Amino acid sequence: MLKFLNWIPGGFLITLPYAFIRAIYRRYRKQAIAENLEQKQKKSVHSALQQSVVDNQYSAFTELVDKACYEDLRSMDWESTDDHSRTADTFVQRYQMGNRKSEKAQWLSADYGIYTAWQIRGNGYADTVSEEAQKGFYNALISARKDAQSALDINPNYVPGYTALVAIAMGLGNRMDATLAFEAGSAIEPLNFRLHERYLEVLKEKWYGSHDEMFEFARSHYSDNSNSALNGLIALSHFEFWLGKDKTKAAIYLKQKNTQEELKHYVKPLLKGTSKNRGEDNIVALNYFALLFYYGDKEKDAYKVFQRIGNRFTHWPWMIFDQQNAARVYLEHKWASGA
Repeated sequence: MLKFLNWIPGGFLITLPYAFIRAIYRRYRKQAIAENLEQKQKKSVHSALQQSVVDNQYSAFTELVDKACYEDLRSMDWESTDDHSRTADTFVQRYQMGNRKSEKAQWLSADYGIYTAWQIRGNGYADTVSEEAQKGFYNALISARKDAQSALDINPNYVPGYTALVAIAMGLGNRMDATLAFEAGSAIEPLNFRLHERYLEVLKEKWYGSHDEMFEFARSHYSDNSNSALNGLIALSHFEFWLGKDKTKAAIYLKQKNTQEELKHYVKPLLKGTSKNRGEDNIVALNYFALLFYYGDKEKDAYKVFQRIGNRFTHWPWMIFDQQNAARVYLEHKWASGA
């Protein structure tokens, strides 16, 4: 045994335990960073919301909404406990009372109404929803539609109002109304990512369209403009198609040459430029590209996208792995890519 050790370079005996210790450290350090990041986000957002409610600081919350998507705020805190849900209800009511003539207040109420409707209904198939839940879902969406229309009565060019109408029409089963709302909104802001993202949902096979319609819509909005997040629609489409396959077929699909080449082509403009080009919508799109490259075994491409994102993760798509710990899931994938 001692003679055998003579053949092993001395540096190897030092490097091996060092590498082992370093791997363990990285694992636990990564987990600690993820937990710390998620807790900081929840604490800062929730404390800001509570302060706005208690002090009736409408302008303070308006600024907060401008900095972060309302949907992301909901997913961070408002769904987690009953207390947070009550805080949300109180805030929406008081904010609207103090801003009756504000299109943003009306839209906020409509958007929260959409969220409430789906909380009542649940996410199951139609045949699993009780008659009472279906009725509550319908009534909540009708109320939300009135609020969205009120926002547009105040300001006919307020595109979030049209985005809400698309979501409401989708829930009510009216594809034509969803299309009309999308066309009206996109005529005002042709590059509005949230509006296009919402209408893409309508075109999915599980709703009122098909895979072909979904991909055709996404591909028709390609742009080599680094400020346009609409290239991300193709990533959302591949993500949807990937989720619908079984484990074996899903792995094969993302590794196919034509799939990865299309993803590379569409993400290229989003990787151009400086940090000024990294708008919130671009970051949402890049998070989807990062996941698809990672599971398509395209390490270099995933690395580039993760580098551009940094720690600006979005809850979707990472929350499909763990709804309560999207931050940790994102960082695990990011670190695994070497970024």
